[in-house]
Amino acid sequence: MALEAVAEMALGTRLLDAEAAELEPYALKKHFLRKHGPAAY
Repeated sequence: MALEAVAEMALGTRLLDAEAAELEPYALKKHFLRKHGPAAY
């Protein structure tokens, strides 16, 4: 269910602005490691 919600938000963003910036790599890595890294919580 969460994946569908995120996909819907991404689609909405692209429909409003096809040139919208993607998430910066450092932010993507930070959020990934927060959930899956050695200090995950």
